[in-house]
Amino acid sequence: MRMTIRWAALALLISLFAIVSASAQKADDKPPAPSTSPPANKDAKKYNEVAQLPGKLVKLNPSSQEAVLEYHSGLGRYAKTQHMDLTFADDMKVWLTKPPEKIDENGNAKKMSPAELEKIKGHTRETKGLYQGEMADLHEGQMVKVVLGKPKDAPKKPAPREKGAAPEKEFIYVTQIVITVDEQAPTKTDKKKP
Repeated sequence: MRMTIRWAALALLISLFAIVSASAQKADDKPPAPSTSPPANKDAKKYNEVAQLPGKLVKLNPSSQEAVLEYHSGLGRYAKTQHMDLTFADDMKVWLTKPPEKIDENGNAKKMSPAELEKIKGHTRETKGLYQGEMADLHEGQMVKVVLGKPKDAPKKPAPREKGAAPEKEFIYVTQIVITVDEQAPTKTDKKKP
């Protein structure tokens, strides 16, 4: 009697396994459903992310696509302030944590409509809650988070021929800048007079 029950249970398991594998095979034959998610970020294809670094823009030269970032490293008594020279990627993105203000024809600031805000809002996982900015939004003194990346198609650097020599550093570009704290851009009238 016990053997009969065991054989019946085993036969039932085998038939269930056959049904599940057949339905899985039919599901694989179906064409994939169209994706409703936005297209992947083009920068993700060009660059491998190396690091994210928060700091303050000390110098900015938009014409040469370069800047200097001041950041803190270390903890406690080992903390120190360092400077890093940055080179912007050709297709670098600027993101804002607060929506930008539009200036009307009278020079007054006005808020953007919800439709305009939806156009510039970030929709990917990395940019959710951020607003798309421009290179003109960057100025010295801003607190930023810089995303650094290496080009994916960059050739590998050969190992140094001499034993004690350090290997060549690979070039790193800024692929994104997120403006976290935005002070008002300095104007010519804001400069202190002696």
